[in-house]
Amino acid sequence: MPDRPASRQPASRLCQCLSEPAIDAPRSEGKWHFSIDVGGTFTDVVARTPDGRIVSRKLLSSGAIRGVIGAGSTPTCIVDTRRIGEPIDFWVGADISIIEVEGASRACVVRFDAATGQLHLDRALEPHRVGDAYELRGGEEAPVTAIRLLMRVSPPTPVGPIDVRLGTTRATNALLERKGASVALVTTKGFADVLKIGNQDRPKLFELDIRKRDELTTTVVEIDERLTATGEVLRAPDEREVREKLESVRAAGIETLAVCLLHAYVNPDHEERIAR
Repeated sequence: MPDRPASRQPASRLCQCLSEPAIDAPRSEGKWHFSIDVGGTFTDVVARTPDGRIVSRKLLSSGAIRGVIGAGSTPTCIVDTRRIGEPIDFWVGADISIIEVEGASRACVVRFDAATGQLHLDRALEPHRVGDAYELRGGEEAPVTAIRLLMRVSPPTPVGPIDVRLGTTRATNALLERKGASVALVTTKGFADVLKIGNQDRPKLFELDIRKRDELTTTVVEIDERLTATGEVLRAPDEREVREKLESVRAAGIETLAVCLLHAYVNPDHEERIAR
């Protein structure tokens, strides 16, 4: 099962958390401290610099940075004054494309002038019109891109030691929208229905048209193995049989396995063997 997502906090609370060291963690002097909230659409980053200043950045969770083609641009040189002052060579190697224009081409940034906001391209970007929106993709995740921009560290230079606290609603969104990977539950033989049965709670006891919740798993694989409550092996799994079952699951298009065997918290050996 997916991990429970971290609780979301308003930006004001993130600023407070960042400006005041946590009770359970010693403050690391000389480091950048980042509090990051990755949402379904936007990623918000609030940072405390080594000298105590609070800075922030908001960008798309896709990691893309958007801008507008400005006056003086040519098909091979995009001018955007909002790029002025960004780290030197930050966008070199990034992909650039015009968005919301059908049939628009793509190009690669070969030189970036931070003083003028000029993005020099390896080929013509067409159709080219002043006022069109464009998108830059550097190939890194949104939190990394934001951290680099705030610290003014261009890729591929390492950012060095930093403190990061990150919360995300992506897992919650994937569950609610059923957009996650297809999952097979691998469990002990006889427990295939354990998630369906749950704790036998029936919130609508007298409802005649009972509609059960959709299962989070696509299928269940039962493994003929058993441990005692103290972790002693009663029946070891047949690795050949396990491999055959897992190969059939993969052939069916299953992308992810959730391995949960009875009493494995006492003795994880069987789970580790299945994982291997």
